Amino acid sequence: MGGGRRSLLGLICAAQATAGCGNGSSSPAAPAGRATSPASTTRSQYISEGDAVCRAAVDSLKHRQKKIDTAARAEQVNDTAANRTVLAAALRAEVGRAQPQLDQLRALTPPPSDRVVIAKYLAGVAGQVTLVDQLATAIDNNDSPTFKVVSQRLTVGKAEVRGLAQGYGFKICGSAK
Repeated sequence: MGGGRRSLLGLICAAQATAGCGNGSSSPAAPAGRATSPASTTRSQYISEGDAVCRAAVDSLKHRQKKIDTAARAEQVNDTAANRTVLAAALRAEVGRAQPQLDQLRALTPPPSDRVVIAKYLAGVAGQVTLVDQLATAIDNNDSPTFKVVSQRLTVGKAEVRGLAQGYGFKICGSAK
């Protein structure tokens, strides 16, 4: 199964779009996860607060990226149960880290006129997190057909989530690689 994992890191990053896998900008962040009052939130404020959550996720992921890269490469070169277990565990750890960041994004209150598009964006992000967990299970089970299907769904979902984020105006949240 190892040879069929083209761009596994890209798939991981796709899911991390949820958590802000983006351009790696480390400019100062606004307070992340602060719930805003519906009456006072402008689109600009919402974008700034959302991008702050994503920026924190990008910065956090940078510190773990080498471990994920190493696990993916080891599994691709030597497809063993032990290497699959390490890679699946790394993916599940990212799922665990993405959920609180998604919760922070959900805690922000979008402007009333933007609630539908933000709900669609957040649902897409949540879907990506779920797919990474499914990918980890496929790796653990050495299930190539499921791995391929989930990988394709992650790729398509990444484009959809990125398009929603960029279309809305997010800079960091919309810059997933």
